[in-house]
Amino acid sequence: MKTLSVLLFGVILIIAGCSKTDEFQEENMTENQLKSANSKTINFEMQEMFPGWVYYAPLICDGDTVDILVEDVPGSEITVHVTAHFIDGKMVWAILHCKGTLTSEATGETFKLVDQTRVTFDENFELTSNIYHVHALGNKGTHVMNFFELDYEAQTFVLTKSICPQSDY
Repeated sequence: MKTLSVLLFGVILIIAGCSKTDEFQEENMTENQLKSANSKTINFEMQEMFPGWVYYAPLICDGDTVDILVEDVPGSEITVHVTAHFIDGKMVWAILHCKGTLTSEATGETFKLVDQTRVTFDENFELTSNIYHVHALGNKGTHVMNFFELDYEAQTFVLTKSICPQSDY
């Protein structure tokens, strides 16, 4: 009898809990619906949107530029996948993922590149940050990792960190 009473009490609690309706304020419902409708993230390939875009990467060790890798034909050696987030039709941030191989004109070494660039924008589509990271691994043992940030005043990239393990540079 005690078990039956506990079971019946549990069923009544479940029924009472399931029949309760949540009371949301109407103005909050529209605001939440608008937020989700006006915010979206898209993915695209850089070569599809900007066919003439050319990839280049400086290789810097101990503060010296030891090589600059440049793509000969735009979009032929490096693929660039972009993930961009928009709010109210304006881009808020983007991440560029670059992968491929480039051959050094100076040494003839072929580098496998992995690069990630993160950019953010304010409400006027003004660039607020640009952080650039390149990782180059050469077929002759050269290994370079560089981290850059954009200097807005000079409109140049500033090397913030450079790692060159097992490199001849």
